Amino acid sequence: MKRVTTCMVGLAIGFLGGVPAWSSNGSGAEAWVRAWNQDGGTGTCTVFKMLRDPAGNLLVAGDQTDTNGVRSQVLWKVNPSGREQWRVEEPIELANEDGWRAFEVDSQGASLVTGTGGTVKYGADGRKLWESAYAGRALAVDSTDHVIVAGFSEQDWSLAKISPDGTNVWSRLEKPPRPGAVATSAVVTVNSA
Repeated sequence: MKRVTTCMVGLAIGFLGGVPAWSSNGSGAEAWVRAWNQDGGTGTCTVFKMLRDPAGNLLVAGDQTDTNGVRSQVLWKVNPSGREQWRVEEPIELANEDGWRAFEVDSQGASLVTGTGGTVKYGADGRKLWESAYAGRALAVDSTDHVIVAGFSEQDWSLAKISPDGTNVWSRLEKPPRPGAVATSAVVTVNSA
């Protein structure tokens, strides 16, 4: 019988110094509670996505703002027992930047994020493996761990494929069907076949 584990993360202001993560053993009983710590718990943290990697670790992507208004993107990895494995913090340089917009995990447990700063791949150990200039709005990972990034152009529909080692395989830009049409790509998925 497969054991079901439930995890949740929430927006918190000042809770245990950051965003809480909670895990249940499947029966509803608490297994562990952890938080990413930042600025003594007086700033704000927002989670936009969490995923499990192939080994069952919890990966959480979001951003935080300290009391001085300094913003950073956070990628946080917690093992099934609730122990932090690593945390990556990348500064959000400009006030009008969104930071990371999309997050996925590949079959090797690597984390992929895209947003206004480009697309980045972090290994299962948290090391930055590569960066790409494609500042997408969405991404997906195919069955061979290629990354598909969408929405990196503000004028055209845009799509790019990046190999597992970070090299560009191809990119496509498509003009909208009529002048003045909104042309931002915001969603991408891959066929699992």
